[in-house]
Amino acid sequence: MTLDEKHRDFLLRNIEVINEILDAVYQSPDHGNKSDPMDELIFIHLSKKTNEKGYTRAFERLSAAFPRWEGLADAEQSQIRKLIESAGLGERRTEELLTNVKTIKKRFKRETLDTIKNWPENRTFKFLTSLKGIGPKSARCIMMFSLGRKVFPVDTHVHTICERLGFIDEGLNHKVAQEGLAEMFPKAYRYSLHVNMVAHGREICGEQGKPHCNQCYLNKFCNHFRKGKRDSIEEGPKMVDLFCGSGGASLGFKKAGFDIKLAIDVDIKATDTYYLNHPELTFDEVLTGDIKEFSKGALRGLVKGNIDLLIGGPPCQGWSKIGKNWKNGNNCRDFLEDERNALYVEFVRQLDNFEPKYFVMENVPGLLTAHAGKYGEIIREDFRSHGYESETVTLNASEYGIPQSRTRIFFFGRRMGEDEEGIAREELLNIIDKVKKRKVNGDFSFRKEMVGLPHLRAGEGSNVMRKKGMKLQRTEGPSGSNDGGLVFNHFARSHNPRDLKIYELLAEGENYLDFSRRIKRKDLLPYSNESFFTKYRKINGNQPCFAIISHLQRDANSYIHPDDNRGITVREAARIQTFPDDFIFLANGYQQFIHVGNAVPPGLAEIIGEVIMEVMEETEGVRNG
Repeated sequence: MTLDEKHRDFLLRNIEVINEILDAVYQSPDHGNKSDPMDELIFIHLSKKTNEKGYTRAFERLSAAFPRWEGLADAEQSQIRKLIESAGLGERRTEELLTNVKTIKKRFKRETLDTIKNWPENRTFKFLTSLKGIGPKSARCIMMFSLGRKVFPVDTHVHTICERLGFIDEGLNHKVAQEGLAEMFPKAYRYSLHVNMVAHGREICGEQGKPHCNQCYLNKFCNHFRKGKRDSIEEGPKMVDLFCGSGGASLGFKKAGFDIKLAIDVDIKATDTYYLNHPELTFDEVLTGDIKEFSKGALRGLVKGNIDLLIGGPPCQGWSKIGKNWKNGNNCRDFLEDERNALYVEFVRQLDNFEPKYFVMENVPGLLTAHAGKYGEIIREDFRSHGYESETVTLNASEYGIPQSRTRIFFFGRRMGEDEEGIAREELLNIIDKVKKRKVNGDFSFRKEMVGLPHLRAGEGSNVMRKKGMKLQRTEGPSGSNDGGLVFNHFARSHNPRDLKIYELLAEGENYLDFSRRIKRKDLLPYSNESFFTKYRKINGNQPCFAIISHLQRDANSYIHPDDNRGITVREAARIQTFPDDFIFLANGYQQFIHVGNAVPPGLAEIIGEVIMEVMEETEGVRNG
């Protein structure tokens, strides 16, 4: 598949979100189309290639002279021309209109199209396009607006927008484009897509001249905009992101100055999200697939030149065998052969393939502490056997301006040349020291981070919503798009009455164990407080939140909003993770929580990236070549 074909598939996978954004911005406006098919036929005759004020006035005068169009078929052409002269229409348009009205009266005995309301779609389309001056677009407009048919008319605005977004090839003939787009979109979205695209074309995308891309809410979806982004990108040290997820770590490293050359993950909704929010990348640079299935060197062959940094957070679940086999000296072999650690092994394999100067591997603290630290020793020894010195550091995100108490370990690695072991270790210790010095003090509380987000009750909100009482402000955001006036991924779960009552009675910062000791109502104590002491937990709004994790997909009982008596939303979780508000998550429903919870906070990744960049500049002058 070509890049344009891959982009088109991406658009179609995510057409629901595109439709939601357009509808939130333009709210399916009334363009003056008519609910009666005869009205719409005449309205279309008058509106083609003329201004709105003119054709609106012409329609009003004509309909006033011929109520319900009775007698129109027998009118003189000069009388009709005089009535519609405000539209600037000539003899030909007048003749076409009268010819069609006469044809309709002859077939249906009066000037009406009521009979075709019950016709099959193909028959209706064939009849309408047989009329003079009524092409496929006009026929579909009549069918959509006055007959309620789920068709998709393509006017000049719609054609231009679909071309720029990438639904059709650039330069495609309008007639060919019209037929290609007619059946492309799900029927449920055709009406809203059409009326909102017309509005979008008039206001932003314009069929002529330069579109206002930086004011467009769809620009990250748009092939035209993305190609411009790629042409303007400034190159920095090159990096590759393995197990990239939705791209939180990459976003931070990109803001620090790194140039992303490749990213890969097995989850297509994660890579869709990654691709959308990194508009400077093509689909050949954001891969979806099982990294284990790529042959040796296959990924490396996709990237030109040397790689400066490899990042990733491979899951490592096979801890149990280490303790059993440590005494036998087989621990390393068993650990590496455990299929549950295959992704960690893949990370090491890609170190061999890409040979980056540095790497950063992130994981949970248990990876380092399991079996009295032996697990960490195995990993570091494995890195060393592949030519990399490594050091580890445990970082709590709340100490770096991130509004959550999230502790993770980071392996920092540096490739060793001949006799460079000491130099490599010195550089790594320098990186860790600099990272620790970036700790900050301040009010990084949950409540402060939620300022500006609409308050919701349980069951309220949506994937794309407009802020009440706010005008849309079109300014470019940190991910390449803008969010002014729109809120993405901000929907609250519905909760049963029992849970809502528990939420209400919980004090800020209180968990289920505290609650069970204080509240003695058995109807509000459904679980053992020994096994489920964090089953219910309300966030203290004046402190950093608990660590955001993917478990939020299942329920939000452990992340209860301190003010709104419900579980937190995806957007609130994303803010805690320091994702910008214009970063849109494309997964379905609560799967979005997985992508938020699994991510490295972009704010923390940016700090790490800045430090590595600083050390690279100190030692090699990488930024300046």
